[in-house]
Amino acid sequence: MSLKINGPSSATYAPRTGGKSVRRRELFPSRLLTRQVMATPPTFTIVSGNSPINAANTLANTPVTSGLLTLAGADALIPNTIGNTAMFRRSDRAPDGNNRKDGPVRFIFGTDAASIAVNVYWDSGATYRVLVDDQYAMLTPASPGVAGSTRWLRIDFGSAKPRKVVFETNAAVQGVDIPPTASIWPIVAKGPKVVCFGDSYTGGSNGNDSSFTTWPSIMGDHLGWENISQSGVGSTGVLVTTGGFANNAAGQIAAAVAAGVTPEIVVASWGHNDTDTNANIAAGAAAAFSSMRTQWPNALIVFLGHFWVGGTAQQASNQVRENAMAAAVAPYADLSILQATGTGIPFFTGAGKVGATTGTGNSDAYVYSDGVHPTQAGHDYLGYRIAQKLIGALAY
Repeated sequence: MSLKINGPSSATYAPRTGGKSVRRRELFPSRLLTRQVMATPPTFTIVSGNSPINAANTLANTPVTSGLLTLAGADALIPNTIGNTAMFRRSDRAPDGNNRKDGPVRFIFGTDAASIAVNVYWDSGATYRVLVDDQYAMLTPASPGVAGSTRWLRIDFGSAKPRKVVFETNAAVQGVDIPPTASIWPIVAKGPKVVCFGDSYTGGSNGNDSSFTTWPSIMGDHLGWENISQSGVGSTGVLVTTGGFANNAAGQIAAAVAAGVTPEIVVASWGHNDTDTNANIAAGAAAAFSSMRTQWPNALIVFLGHFWVGGTAQQASNQVRENAMAAAVAPYADLSILQATGTGIPFFTGAGKVGATTGTGNSDAYVYSDGVHPTQAGHDYLGYRIAQKLIGALAY
């Protein structure tokens, strides 16, 4: 993989020519962090009807709007009335092909309660994960076992003491209920505000566990960053849209701007789905990155090339496209991480896939049976590699 820094490199980046500046090195750890899993996780129970904490069908203490729950991985929520209960969904992402703007979100808070309950409307396919004191209760998202209904998720910690809790989901949430004598308080998300734009390689597909387990989440775990907005939309590109909605590169940026997103770091990868000429794709990429630089002049903006699979048979054509895009975005991007040019690339090697392995290359395990998208193991690998490349490019 080739890495290029467009501008001076120093321990504390100085403002660049043209008025552009990049974030300070303090945003990055000196080494990759290891994801921690709890030895004794809490007990999780799905409960219907009234709250299992306060025996009432209302949130007595901590609705989403209370300010006691720190919103991370998103910048805006909208209420969706489901039945008689106002549930809140993410609304700072461009619409997908079904005109839905929701996506993964995290709520971060502290509590000294022995047990809490989260009120959730579980869409079909919705899942969740929980971290306690920065350790995962589970790496693989859990299913509530219900779909199309509101249920409480009761979490029993086993003791009453102060602890940090992170609740992560792609469902609609009303809030968290705690016992009347317990306390709850907001906790600031660790790390910078990061937005990751892209297509289904970023947004997720049937090959991975959930929309909140794609490479941006894994990258964040290894860098110690919690506030990462996964804003990729499947089947889109620099130019191409899906479903007739404004969800290509320009549309994704516009949706974030309209929601008031102010990232400190932007990582963008488009191009896999584009079918126009390389010249037009490069021009579109330049317009997108120019727009990001205008909207977020002090952000660290990273061009992540475009993801692809297929081994050496596909490398040459992708190299031409990627190099054209990299040259076009160079005036606006602070860093380019190329995936078809350089040493140690491509990310995915070989031409195999799950169910049709070849015995050569990591694609046997990292590429899903559709022959296009990463498996969850592939996303775990990508997140690690991208985090490592970011630290390496911005070395101390």
